[in-house]
This record gives sequence, C-alpha cells and structure tokens, in this order.
Amino acid sequence: MVMEDCGELMVDLIDDLHPYALLSILKQIIVGLMIAEQVFEFEHRDLHSGNILLQPTHQHSIRFTFDNKAITIPSYGFLVKIIDTTFSRLKYGK
Repeated sequence: MVMEDCGELMVDLIDDLHPYALLSILKQIIVGLMIAEQVFEFEHRDLHSGNILLQPTHQHSIRFTFDNKAITIPSYGFLVKIIDTTFSRLKYGK
C-alpha cells in the first residue's frame, strides 16, 4: 500500500486563497466531476469544502481530456483531490 500526502482541507485554506487560485480550484472540480460523470456516471452526493483537499504543486497548468478535446486549466499552485466517496454512486460497464 502506498500513502500519498494529498494536501490540506479546502475548508481550512479558503480564507487565504487568492481569487485566481479559487477559480482554478472550482474549474478543476467541475471538469473532474464532468469527466467522472461521463465515464462512470459518477455522483459524489456529499461534496463540500471539507471533502476537497488542496495539494500544493509547481505545475503551471493541469491538462484534462474530455470528448477528445484537451482542457488546460492554470493551477495557481494547487491540485484538487476529492475525498470521502462514501455516499457516491458510480457505474462501471453494464
């Protein structure tokens, strides 16, 4: 088993986030959930700032692929990790 430090809770950092960082975080969440919905019919069902971890990064941007189109989002120093999928729904295959 490998453990990863996925960062700090968004709820603990939100008051100190730069507006551009907050916009990047929201975009990462939206695009990530959009892709998860398309691929797995995923629903989190308990998403709030206490279930979002912010991991510092030196990457300038994050690249997603959706419908064979590249989506690039400036990171403004953070990668988003969504946690606590206890109440989530997903469908894999049939």
